[in-house]
Amino acid sequence: MERIKIQSDSFPDHFHLRELEVFNYKNQDFSDFISDRINLKDYNFDNYPDLSIYCRGNSGSGGEIYFTWIYDSKKEYYRFNTLLSSANIGSIDSENKTITMWWKSGWCDQDVWLYKVQKDNFKLIKKTSSHSVTDSTGNVDCVEEIKSY
Repeated sequence: MERIKIQSDSFPDHFHLRELEVFNYKNQDFSDFISDRINLKDYNFDNYPDLSIYCRGNSGSGGEIYFTWIYDSKKEYYRFNTLLSSANIGSIDSENKTITMWWKSGWCDQDVWLYKVQKDNFKLIKKTSSHSVTDSTGNVDCVEEIKSY
């Protein structure tokens, strides 16, 4: 088994992933596997890469779920983050330090959450929910509800 070192120019040069074991799945090229299934992104804006790995079992028509670990630089280890591992991570806004997450089911049912990130705390600041409603004549409409916190 080969060991690989992953580096990124956008993070401190002293940081690297020490060891990663990957098993060849359906003869997939390793670079395709990494780009599609393993992400190193800074989700909590501390200038250290956090690790997310695609979870096929939790993904589906609602989107792709990645198990996500936040790097703790003081303890020098990755800590599993339940919130970031529970839905799709849509967008990361480093200027405003917010993360948008979402989950979809069917043609209309969808939840979108906007979190403000402060250190390792993710505070919900806005939730948008859409769901289908059928009236007495059988017409189906999509209704949206927005809630700010």
